[in-house]
Amino acid sequence: MVFVRDTDYLLTMTPLTQFMLKQFFPYAVTIVLGLQINDLAFLLSQNIVLWLLIVAPIWVALCYGTRFIFWKAGWIDHWIR
Repeated sequence: MVFVRDTDYLLTMTPLTQFMLKQFFPYAVTIVLGLQINDLAFLLSQNIVLWLLIVAPIWVALCYGTRFIFWKAGWIDHWIR
C-alpha cells in the first residue's frame, strides 16, 4: 500500500532548512558540475590558454544557467543578486 501525502515540503521545513536549501543548494550543484567540467577539460588540454577560451565561458554559462533554472522553478527568490 502506497501512502501519498499532498503536502508542500518547503512549508513543512524549518526556516533554517528552507534558507539552506534556497541559498546553498544551487551553488553546490553549480560548483560540483563546474568542477567536473573543469577537471576534464584541463586534463584533456593541459593548456591554460585553451582552458580560458573553452572552460571559462562554460563555467560562466553554467553558473548563470543553474541559478536561472532554480529561479524559474521557484527554489530561489532572485536570479542574480
